[in-house]
Amino acid sequence: MSKVTARWVPKPLSKEQNHERVRVSKGLLSRYKAKEYFLDRIVTEDETWFYYYGPGSKTQSKQWKRRDKPVPIKVKVAKSAGKRMATVFWDREGIIHLDWLPEKHP
Repeated sequence: MSKVTARWVPKPLSKEQNHERVRVSKGLLSRYKAKEYFLDRIVTEDETWFYYYGPGSKTQSKQWKRRDKPVPIKVKVAKSAGKRMATVFWDREGIIHLDWLPEKHP
C-alpha cells in the first residue's frame, strides 16, 4: 500500500457531463483522423490575475559605489502594490487579443 494525495478538480462532473465530454472528444478525434483542418480555427481564452510590486527588482536597483562605502540594502516587499486581470485569446499561432481590466489595489 502507498499513501496518495487526492487529485484536485474544480468541480465534480455529472454522469451526463462526462458522457457529453467523451462524445465530443470522440467526434473531434474522428475529424482529426479524417484530415479535417478544424484545429486551425479553434480559439481559446483564459483569464488570470497579474500581481505587480511597487519597488523595482534587485537588478533594477543596481548602482555604482565606492569600495570604502557599504553595500546598499533593499527591503523585500510582502504585499503587492496592485493587481490586474488579463483576458487572453489565442489560437495555435499565438496570442490574438490581450485585454487588461482596470487596476485593482489590495
